[in-house]
Amino acid sequence: AYFYQIPSTNGNSRLALTMSIVKQGRLNTDTFNSQSGGYFSLDRATYKGKIYTDKAIGSSVLGAVVYYPIYTILHFFGKELSATKEQHLLTFLVMGLPSAIAGTLIYILCEYLSKSRFRAFIVTQAIALGTMCFPFAIIYFGHQLAASLLFGAFFMIFRIKTLPAPAKISNSYTFLIGLLLGLALLTDL
Repeated sequence: AYFYQIPSTNGNSRLALTMSIVKQGRLNTDTFNSQSGGYFSLDRATYKGKIYTDKAIGSSVLGAVVYYPIYTILHFFGKELSATKEQHLLTFLVMGLPSAIAGTLIYILCEYLSKSRFRAFIVTQAIALGTMCFPFAIIYFGHQLAASLLFGAFFMIFRIKTLPAPAKISNSYTFLIGLLLGLALLTDL
């Protein structure tokens, strides 16, 4: 949560859709994509005079699912977050937490494969801090979220492969794998 980067035009396009869904129940981003709206973006599509995001919608929809209850509670008490605080909060919840969970899964997988906590730690740190994972985990783009969702699905499939042969896999487990894969596709094509 400490590290945060201003979302710029790419992230603002996604966040404008999130805000439009949560605050107005619409898919066009006219209100939030103005110079004064806090989510101005040049990454947009215009259709019949309305402004829409030109990005994959997965991170925006996930952001709306996460932010709607927060916004509703704040609205009930007559409070409202500034655009900067909304951006920071959503970046942490929608990008940062899934990235941290993916890092944990990488560690578990590496420890299982190498049988060494030290090696697993080094590999996890190398991936998390030595690649683009960290920079994309602190900005509201779809890249790292999609990677986290894909790795989560991969990890779950790998766990199936390591089960004893007659093991039965629940429908909810396979549904979750499909949900992660589908959301990854919606997040970053």
